[in-house]
Amino acid sequence: MRETRESLPPGTTIDCYSIIKRVGSGGFSLIYLAEDEDSQERVILKEYLPRKLAQRSGSARVEIGSSITPDQFERGRKLFFQEAKALAHLRHPNIVKVRTFFLANNTAYLVMEYEQGRNLASYIKRHNGKLSETLLLTVFPAILDALTLVHSENQIHLDIKPSNIHLRSGG
Repeated sequence: MRETRESLPPGTTIDCYSIIKRVGSGGFSLIYLAEDEDSQERVILKEYLPRKLAQRSGSARVEIGSSITPDQFERGRKLFFQEAKALAHLRHPNIVKVRTFFLANNTAYLVMEYEQGRNLASYIKRHNGKLSETLLLTVFPAILDALTLVHSENQIHLDIKPSNIHLRSGG
């Protein structure tokens, strides 16, 4: 199967969320900036669409690739949903807030609060790999504090990396 992870086009509505644009991707998901049509607030919509294992064929519906069985796809989708459920129960100022999660189009979606800013990887690149002492003393204790809560809930974060650490605008 060819690798086809077509993004949902701008204007596509999933539940009550209208896609504005794709803002990221990972091995198992595509990430969009969207608008909640009820509140007109911007949100982040994460879609379970595993690379090389699923594709979209001309519609919003996700199709399972020939390289896996429906049971394997379902197992991955359940893990994505469990991760969403676990994240939704965490309440911490340094952990993104989950609004909801749901099934649609033969896949799973996670809706999170949107916050202005950039990721730590882009910050590091922009500053030629140099991090100030102020940044280190501000950002890293906050990260460790959030991880303490995650671990106290018997959860682990398996993908901690600079591109997954969001630096809010204004601190």
